[in-house]
Amino acid sequence: MVIKDNSSLPHADEIIAQQWRDLRRDVSLLDPSKFSDERRIALGFVDFVDQILDIRGLRQGGIDVDPDIYKRDGGTKIEMRQLWNETAGAWPITESPYIYMLTMETLFKFLQVDSDKTGQLILSEGSGPGLYETYMGNYLRGIGGFGVDILPVDYSEKMVTINREILSLVRQPDGKPLGNVSPAVMDIEDLSLGDKSVDQILCNNALHVVNDPKRAISEMARVIDPDGLAWLYLFIEQNSRGIKREDLLDELEAQKFVVYDLREFSTQRGQLDVVSSRLFVRAKFIPDKSGCSWRKGFGKDVTIQNGF
Repeated sequence: MVIKDNSSLPHADEIIAQQWRDLRRDVSLLDPSKFSDERRIALGFVDFVDQILDIRGLRQGGIDVDPDIYKRDGGTKIEMRQLWNETAGAWPITESPYIYMLTMETLFKFLQVDSDKTGQLILSEGSGPGLYETYMGNYLRGIGGFGVDILPVDYSEKMVTINREILSLVRQPDGKPLGNVSPAVMDIEDLSLGDKSVDQILCNNALHVVNDPKRAISEMARVIDPDGLAWLYLFIEQNSRGIKREDLLDELEAQKFVVYDLREFSTQRGQLDVVSSRLFVRAKFIPDKSGCSWRKGFGKDVTIQNGF
């Protein structure tokens, strides 16, 4: 993927390097004693990503990525899979460190685990290189595990390969592999999972780029267990591919997901310094629930800005 010829556009390497320098500067100006627990976790995640980028040699230059990749009109599923396979190697560094931080901070503000239940399974859809999932698995293992396993899935074979490579770098204190994160190649529109087989679902910035979002949501409803925690954590990028956020929220409700929280964060420092606005949705799968609608103000509508 190459940025279109434009002499006014800085090289992607320059943008990426400057973003990481700026984030470090911005964080250094804050008072650590006032950090929330989720902010501390998010900054730990940024440190983790920083280490992975160095280990994988992604700071050595030569990264040219089209900043409008999410805005493209989708081709066939085969074409889109090829696109993600081609961009997988550079993808961990093209994401903005500000987005890394804000996404993980938001997720951990709402993430729930059952400390009394073993065998909990979190399905992460469209997980790409698995940075979020690997860090989550390591963090949860480090604070007691809570019997949580994470299943990151992506239909890009190359993304899943990179996820496994990154996962191989993480060890428990006794030197053993992490053990609770198991990446797999899987299409979120046709999950090879049994009915009611997962406790919770994370879908981070993926639903709006699949070929058939309604089918993907239907699959979420099929595999999530209403007797588990049954939470869906969804991040949706504002994009111009003709998919409206309102339509996705309506489809969630049609499939019996009750929206509890809507939270938007935006930053001028998105991927390759493209302005980014992402909507976080926390919804619970309740098959027999009716009369609750995000359009009637059932969910909280909170807008938070980057602040940097």
